Amino acid sequence: KVMPAAAVEPAAIVSALTDTADRLTDRLSVSKDGLGTAKGQVAGLTGAPLVELKKKMFEWETDVDNLPTSISLLRRALSQAQIAASHGIGWRDLVSQEVVVTEEHMVGQFSGHTGDKSPAVARLEAEHGVCVEVAARPVGLKLLINGSRSSIDSCCAEIDRLRASYWEEIEGLHLRTVQFLEQRGELSRAAATNGVKVTTEGAFVYIEGPPDSVKKCSTLIRFMCSGFHEVAVNPRCVGGLIGKGGANVRDLETSTNTYIEVDRQGFVRIYGDEESVEAAVEEVTAHVASLSEDLFGSCVEEVKVHKSVLADMWPEQERDFRGDLSMMGKKFNVTVEWPVSASSASVRGQREDACRQAADELASIANFYFPDKCMKVSFPRQEARSFLLESVDVKSSGLILYELGEGCFVSGPLDQMSTFRELVEERMTLWHKHNQQLILDAKWEVEAIGERLALLKVAVPGAKVEVDVAEYAVRIAGPEDVVEKLKDEIGKLLQDPGAWDAGVQDAAAAQPQAGAKFAATLKKKKAW
Repeated sequence: KVMPAAAVEPAAIVSALTDTADRLTDRLSVSKDGLGTAKGQVAGLTGAPLVELKKKMFEWETDVDNLPTSISLLRRALSQAQIAASHGIGWRDLVSQEVVVTEEHMVGQFSGHTGDKSPAVARLEAEHGVCVEVAARPVGLKLLINGSRSSIDSCCAEIDRLRASYWEEIEGLHLRTVQFLEQRGELSRAAATNGVKVTTEGAFVYIEGPPDSVKKCSTLIRFMCSGFHEVAVNPRCVGGLIGKGGANVRDLETSTNTYIEVDRQGFVRIYGDEESVEAAVEEVTAHVASLSEDLFGSCVEEVKVHKSVLADMWPEQERDFRGDLSMMGKKFNVTVEWPVSASSASVRGQREDACRQAADELASIANFYFPDKCMKVSFPRQEARSFLLESVDVKSSGLILYELGEGCFVSGPLDQMSTFRELVEERMTLWHKHNQQLILDAKWEVEAIGERLALLKVAVPGAKVEVDVAEYAVRIAGPEDVVEKLKDEIGKLLQDPGAWDAGVQDAAAAQPQAGAKFAATLKKKKAW
């Protein structure tokens, strides 16, 4: 009865259903109002008017009882017709299917914010031409999928694929460990064993596949990456540690169930679970000790050092430090084994007396170079470095100076560094008096000063002014009295630029020497 005979297009169906639903809604409202009014009139009527009113009341009551259901059915039909129209399919071809989702990873993907569809639901609708309504259940979600039979089938197939597919991200791993395991093919083997896909991005590992398989693979990879240790050995021991064709390293890997990487600079990196790595470190240390005894002798002297001293050194200092160690080794015919993260270094050689002497000299060298025995000095600007260092004779004081960026490091005897610190403070105080920086609030203020640099030099001779528009800064350098005078002039300028211009021009005109230079400036800049 609702559908016109010629209504075959989805848009026409939507229009017909909308009009009918609206008409019935209006009729229901009229029936409710009429019924409410009639109940108050019944008591005052008799005869034919009463019969006619009761007849009307019966019609209104029937509407009130039945129309809400009819309107609800129409609205539901309208919703389906709109879905059919939006996806370009016939209304009679539109079907619906419910899918219940209880898997934890699926519920997380399909749950959106209130009133919004999740990206996973939006992707299903766009790729398969369906409309998906999501409703919560006591356990999981209910998906009501509307569309053609073929589109619903393809959407359900995609949901089944997502059920079987699950991904997990492993974070917090050591970047070098991930890279090494990937180079060795261990991640690929773990993926093949568990039937999953494993990809990496930096220190992150992503696993995709069936949920149970993903969890097993994740546990295995976390276990492989749970331990890491780096051991520094004498580079001359590297060949013996690796063995012919890498045989020794392979034996160590097999016996300790770890992965070992050795480079020619003397760094041994051990990967694996924490317990296995500890066992491997003990075996590597014992093997290296045996090699060292054969190569360098059995006499060993230990020297306590600051932990991670090499890691704390800046590059220039470490270069000089290693050079001094090399010269000392040649002098006493010993080998120095300097750790990266231990608390002691060792001197190894054939003669006990030579080892003791070398150990004493090593301690002396270490005391000179240690970062906790040096002082860092920072400079606000490049000019301050020259101002400070032009009055400091570093070499004659027994100090070593390393200039880096906007500062420098100074190391040497403690008494000399104390004297140097006092000198630095005195010179820096003097430099700050002669060099000041004004930070302004508005860009126009900086630009106004920048446009008048020539005038400022006329107004206050002997001062250096630099304008930085990006930083809203004006930097002033010169004798203290000149700097203060220039700051006063800038204050006047910003209060009334026009009056300040006129005042400076008048002052310049009264000075013949400055006037000629100023006239040339005015020629170039008509703004004055």
